[in-house]
Parts: sequence; C-alpha cells; structure tokens
Amino acid sequence: MTGIRRFRRLAPACAAAAALLLAACSSKVSGSASPDFPAPSVGAASTTPSGSPSPSPTKKHKPDSTATSTDDSDGKATYSKSAKGASAQLVAYFGSQFGTKSRLRFSKQMFTVESDPTVGNFLHVLYPAGSTAPSSGKSGGAQIMVPFANGPVDDATLTYQLRFPAGFTWVQGGKLPGLCGGTCNTGGKDPNGVNGWSARFMWRTGGAGQVYAYLATTRGYGTQLGTGNWHFAADGAWHSLSEHVHLNTPGVADGWIDVSLDGQLVSHQTGLLFRTASSLQIDGLLFSTFFGGHDPTWAPQTDQTADFAHFTVASG
Repeated sequence: MTGIRRFRRLAPACAAAAALLLAACSSKVSGSASPDFPAPSVGAASTTPSGSPSPSPTKKHKPDSTATSTDDSDGKATYSKSAKGASAQLVAYFGSQFGTKSRLRFSKQMFTVESDPTVGNFLHVLYPAGSTAPSSGKSGGAQIMVPFANGPVDDATLTYQLRFPAGFTWVQGGKLPGLCGGTCNTGGKDPNGVNGWSARFMWRTGGAGQVYAYLATTRGYGTQLGTGNWHFAADGAWHSLSEHVHLNTPGVADGWIDVSLDGQLVSHQTGLLFRTASSLQIDGLLFSTFFGGHDPTWAPQTDQTADFAHFTVASG
C-alpha cells in the first residue's frame, strides 16, 4: 500500500515533465522559437544558384563582387582594403583615359564599388566617425594618383559626378579629387616650381566649395581659391563637378583654374603660378578624399559617406 500511495503522489509530476519534453521536441522540429531551440535567424545567408552566399536583406550597401576586403578593427571590413588590393580595382574603375600605374596611395582604402540606375557603377566612400587625415592615426576615405593614359599636358579639364547624402555632416571641411602634376605636392610639402603641384577641391563648413591648391607660391599648407563661390548640396542627388586647369607660361603668373558645377561656371581664378619650368605639366588625377585637416576638430562624430562616378578628362 505504501508503494501505491507513493506512485499516486509522483504521477502528476511525471506527467507534467513528459508534456514539457514533448513540447520542446515539437518546437525543434517545427522551427518555432523556444528558449532551448531558437528559430533560424531571419537574416541568415542563403545560397544562390551559383552556391555563393547571398547578402543579408537588411544590408544597406552591397559591395561590388570584385571588391577585395581586409580585416578591419573598426568593423568596416566590407569597406577597408589594403593599398595593394585597392589599386587594381580603382585603376580599373577609372577606365581607359587613365593609365594602369598608380602612386600616392593610402595604406587603407575605405570604399566599395556599387551600382546606381542613374550613373551605373560608382565609388561609395566611407569616412568613419572620428577619422581625419591618415597622419592622425584614424583615417577614412581613399586616395590614389592615376596618370593620364596619353601622357602629360598643359591644359586639361577633369569632370566627375558627385553625391552627398541628405544629412551629410560638413564639420570644418574635407578633400575632394582634382588634378595634379609632378610629385603632386600635398600635406604641407611646399612646391618649388619644378617638383610638383596639386589642385584638389575641398568642401568647407556648411558645404562651401573651394580649390585647395599647392602652387609654386604656396608656403605651409594649401592656397585656398574661390572659397564660397559655390556650395555643395547634401541632397542625395548627383551633381557634375568640373575643374579646368591651364598651366602658366614657365615663370609667368598667367595660369588659371575654372570651376563648373552642374555645367555653370562658378569660379574663375587667374594669375596663378604653377611652375617655373616647362617640364612640369598636368600628369593626372589625384583621387583624394577624407575629412581634414588633421586634428580631431575636423572629424565627423558619426560615419559619413559620399559617392563618385564618371571620371573623364579632356585636354587642350
């Protein structure tokens, strides 16, 4: 009798335990979530017919299939590339008007190649929060110099498409691509009229535009030309930007730079001395873009991006 009474006391507990075990097993088979058997993640990668993983549907930007990424401590592995890995991709992107050799590359390039129905393939550049020039220790953006395929000239017009997203934070300013020659001086390295020069664009506070040039007359950091003659718009739309550089007669300050935005002349800078020798010419494109400046007062507080497309050059 004692054994029967003990069985009657234990029977309800055993039945409850069996019911819980049955429910857990059913959840695992059906795929519904439970604490012990969570459902598969909605964002898990599936496979395409080729067998390669398809991107998560929540990913905002899809890197181009040719992008080669490297490990990045900031967690931006889809953007971060070594100088060697990025060079071939950038040279291929710029196309047949530019040569296959390159120099003046950042050690870490932060970009992807993406596609847009308006412009086709474009360069999508990342400027991580807190980043400025590479010398600051936390860099963003990208840089590479690619020469003209047909050799140096004395007169050239560079045109490309540019897009800043709505809400882009200008802070104090940042660099944008332009033309250059010789050693393509930047970073406070004074030109001497023979070694090199550069004429990149900059955005400044509030989107004010300028040409940031290293000329034969520059001492210290770059000479600022035409500041505020035009403004860049953070409107999520593509805009055409052109820089027409006409080098001076050697030793005579008669060079000039014209800037056009969306086909309208917005700046005409004259009396410029790029060189003192005819051997110094316009060699190619200096694709250079980053926040700064160097110190943290130039850095964005959140990740920023900008887009570039359709680089073309005309000479004469």
